[in-house]
Amino acid sequence: MFKISLYKNIAKASFWSFLSEIVAKTLGPLLFLVMTMLLSPKDFGLVAVATTILGLLMVISDMGMSKVIIQESGDEEYLDQLNNVAFWFNIVMGMLVFLVLFLFSTPIAKLYGEPAASAILQVMSLQVIFFAFSSIQSAIKKKYLDFKSLFYIRLVTVCTPALVSVPLAFMGVGFWAIVWGNVLGSLATAIILWKNSVWKPRFYFNFIILKYIFSKGIWSTFESLIVWVPILLDTFLITKYLSSSNLGLYITSRNLFTVAVGVFLGPLIPILFSSLSIIKNDLAAMKRAVLFSQKMIFAVSAMMGVFVFIFRDIIEKLVFTDDWDGLGQIVGILFLVLGFEYFCSSIIEGFRAKGKFKILALNVLVCTVISIPILFYAAQFSLISYVIVRTLLLFIQFPVFIFYSPQILGLRWLDYLTNTKHSLWIVLSLLALNSFLVFFGVREEIKYFALLAAFIYALYLLIAIEKTSFLKIMEHVNFRKVLAKFNWRKGGHEKSEKNS
Repeated sequence: MFKISLYKNIAKASFWSFLSEIVAKTLGPLLFLVMTMLLSPKDFGLVAVATTILGLLMVISDMGMSKVIIQESGDEEYLDQLNNVAFWFNIVMGMLVFLVLFLFSTPIAKLYGEPAASAILQVMSLQVIFFAFSSIQSAIKKKYLDFKSLFYIRLVTVCTPALVSVPLAFMGVGFWAIVWGNVLGSLATAIILWKNSVWKPRFYFNFIILKYIFSKGIWSTFESLIVWVPILLDTFLITKYLSSSNLGLYITSRNLFTVAVGVFLGPLIPILFSSLSIIKNDLAAMKRAVLFSQKMIFAVSAMMGVFVFIFRDIIEKLVFTDDWDGLGQIVGILFLVLGFEYFCSSIIEGFRAKGKFKILALNVLVCTVISIPILFYAAQFSLISYVIVRTLLLFIQFPVFIFYSPQILGLRWLDYLTNTKHSLWIVLSLLALNSFLVFFGVREEIKYFALLAAFIYALYLLIAIEKTSFLKIMEHVNFRKVLAKFNWRKGGHEKSEKNS
């Protein structure tokens, strides 16, 4: 009975997560396209300096508290104490990080060779405070798969920057249009999360509980910090050796990939960690869930990556203005390599659900140490060379997953390859066809027509082969029933959140 209830909750969460991503990622790209017509790559590059540093400091201010809240289980009183300790710790850390970022914004901006980013950092530092006041509320909703509420919150979060940024960009304020859109969007998110949350903080603090949360969250935080080192390095190296315009091209390309992942993998990615955490003690269920999600995620990400890589030049000409010349090449490489890198995304979330933050953190640390000198060397040539090297270096994390997966998830590397064999053969065949047509200098019109026909057939073939997996999704996500009968107040979730 528990498993049936769990599947229903996961299915409902998938639906609202999917709906959230579709709405957000439909409005997001439209807003982005409008902004690219009004602003230059340099404007995006300047804001990227601030957002990169801000993202790192938000990781520090949270210290892994949100992940522990999602993963931890216990009785009502204990969970309430846990939530309160995490909340007040986040408030203190958020205030400290805000002050540091505000006071030291000028030397930080100079370090990146962009003094104009100092004022941007000061204004955007307000987002750290907004995040501190609402991160625990968001974690609780994810813990109990309340993605319906998060859908409405996400809707406001996306609409606020659109209503602010576009008018300001038309007024000619430059990068400030993006800055104020982000800040007011974060403020709106914090306010709605606070008002919409059943759980409310009370003044309670316990150093023993803090020590416990910290001991669990520190490795997750360490992993996140190490992950941010190459991102910070991206910003530093590209602005130092290339230009802020090149940084704008690079960051925009990565954002486009994130947007595409949100649209096409919305039902799975956002709820994966929360769902796997619920069944973490059932090894058989974990194995089935990891393999199923890996098959679906890789099939979508790999096909998406190959499509964008093949048609990158057409996408650039149709979508972007002349100011964004060269974006197609960067986007194509990023989509292709990162699409294949998602091969391990479900495995990583399985490790996290099992609480193996230390293994993930040390793996990221070793890979980052190896990557740093290579990235310094690659940045001295061109943006294309840097992007190729940067994305390929992500694959040096794979050996650790190969080694530890049998012990942690009960799955061998051969299981993952067998699980995705159809997707691998299909995407590799499409790449081989593209290389063949390019090598023999086939005319552009004929080449793209042949590739489009081949892609459509390959997509049909993949869906036909994986028919059972797609039917399994439909079995658990009956959208008509969800829309007609899904009443969150009667579904037990709200009761669970109150008990938290």
